[in-house]
Amino acid sequence: MTWTHAALIAGLLFGTVACSSSEPAPAEQPAKTTAERLVGTWELVSYDGKSLEEQGLESLSMTFTADGHWTQEAVAGGEPDAKTADYVLEGNTVTLTKPGDTNGTFTVEFPSDDALVVVQDEAKLELKRAKQ
Repeated sequence: MTWTHAALIAGLLFGTVACSSSEPAPAEQPAKTTAERLVGTWELVSYDGKSLEEQGLESLSMTFTADGHWTQEAVAGGEPDAKTADYVLEGNTVTLTKPGDTNGTFTVEFPSDDALVVVQDEAKLELKRAKQ
């Protein structure tokens, strides 16, 4: 193979690579805020490292809405129980407020987009995003 042939092949390969990489890269999505990540329904996976069954629960879910409402629904022994409150998010701290009741405060962490960790005092709840 002569230099001319090698240069021609290299030019063709480079041109092909250059042409195929000239497409614009997809735009990166801006990172979601904590508030955007929090909104949705979350299902309990474990409470202080223990499963639902070990805690005597059949199910427990929390829902956070974009307009500041929180709902917790649980079923234990076939008996449903629901709690509601308003919430305020500051940084990664959630404060629940319910008229005539004491306020509850906890922190939230997101190990991934589909995982939520809630820490209140010494308690740690691990939740997963509910399927839509």
